[in-house]
Order: sequence, then structure tokens, then C-alpha cells
Amino acid sequence: MEKVTRKHIHYDEKFGFIKIYGDEYCFSPGFRNLSFNGENIFNFTVTQGSIIAFLFKYHEIGVLGATPDDIRNHLRDLKIGQMESEEEDFKKVKENPLSENIRIRAFFRHQSTTHPAWGTFIKQIGSGKGTRYYLDFNWIPESH
Repeated sequence: MEKVTRKHIHYDEKFGFIKIYGDEYCFSPGFRNLSFNGENIFNFTVTQGSIIAFLFKYHEIGVLGATPDDIRNHLRDLKIGQMESEEEDFKKVKENPLSENIRIRAFFRHQSTTHPAWGTFIKQIGSGKGTRYYLDFNWIPESH
């Protein structure tokens, strides 16, 4: 499958969605939903959507992934200081959601269940100080 490049990306200002051409990935406004070939495959909370949007911007400019600090700083800039109630299952996240000790994965967990986009569409490379997160547009949902 061909990698997604900038020429495949189209933002429709009138309708407020982003289409990724090649295979049909489509984000809703606010990056709260992701569809593949017209079928909704993932729903995201506001905080998760903000992280997805941030990772998408990195993809769009050709940077392979964002560091955990980049993502936390982005959330701080947006003044997302508290997690949505559905994400408050981890005590550390509740107490200080933007602490450097919080793993980005915690934003994609609820009641000890990891979001299905994690590890499939949202990927991690490296470890420790070299960890980076990115969106994998070469991934194809199993039902397709």
C-alpha cells in the first residue's frame, strides 16, 4: 500500500473534515471520529482528539512522530488541565494529568482497557527519551 503523502491530504473548510486519499481515511471536525472507506472505526474524547490532531500535524509536515513532552506541551498550550471523566480511572492522571510521569498511553485508557486505536493506528517507536508517537496511515482495519 502506498504511503500517504501531502498530496493525498485534503481539508474541506466548508464541511470541516480532513480526508486522506489513497485509502479513504476521514477525520471528523475536532478529530473526534475516524472513518475508513465511509465506515466509522474509532471515536475519541476531546483530549484524545487533540492528541490525534497534533500527531496529524506532525505527519502533514513530514515529521515521524512527536515526543511525549511535545504532546504534553501541546495539551498544556490548549489548557487541557483535567481529563474527561471517562478517562479518570488512573489516580496519577487525576492528580496531575500533564505530569512528565504520565505516559501518553494513559490518555487512551479507560477502566484498564486500552483504546483500540492504540497500537494499531497510533504507533510508538523508540523507548525512554527516544520515544515518539505517530499515526500509521498504512494500517488497514481488519474488516476491510
